[in-house]
Amino acid sequence: MLPLLTSVSSIFAAVLLFMLGNSLLGITLPLKMEAAGLANEMTGVVMAAYFAGLLAGCLYGKTLIFRVGHIRAFAGLSALNVSAILCHAMVFDPLSWAVLRFVSGLCIAGIFSALESWLNDRLDNDNRGRVLGVYMVITYCAMALGQLSINVWDLETAGGFIA
Repeated sequence: MLPLLTSVSSIFAAVLLFMLGNSLLGITLPLKMEAAGLANEMTGVVMAAYFAGLLAGCLYGKTLIFRVGHIRAFAGLSALNVSAILCHAMVFDPLSWAVLRFVSGLCIAGIFSALESWLNDRLDNDNRGRVLGVYMVITYCAMALGQLSINVWDLETAGGFIA
């Protein structure tokens, strides 16, 4: 089992890093909007845009993977997602943030589709459940650690976006 986990460790590392950053962003944005005195409704719109992007990414991510392959889809969507996240640090406008959150959601859905189908292609039926179980443990632990890491960053700086 260990050699198999080692062979997919790069996928596990990617999931760990993406979920750390994504969950940190998901807690940083509403806190920054609350500190700026924005209405709760606007915060809700910005945060809901992420889930609209997730839906769109679920619908269209598969097409991208079929067209360009797992590696190119992962790389392109990762670069676009990182760019969208960094743009949050450059502009503070709720409507711009809503668009950026939509793009981020679209990218995250595509990234996870690429990673999970890539993982699924590498595994056989005998060990798929065990490896996907490890994958899910890494995902949920990274989500928790990303949210807990909010205590490390100062909300007045761009540290929560650049981390």
